Amino acid sequence: MQKINNFERGYTQLYTGNGKGKTTAALGLG
Repeated sequence: MQKINNFERGYTQLYTGNGKGKTTAALGLG
């Protein structure tokens, strides 16, 4: 779960740019 926390932090910044594209990628990794 620690990895997910780190990913969320980095992805949050990307979310602001492309929420749809990034969200799918984050969910896939998660």
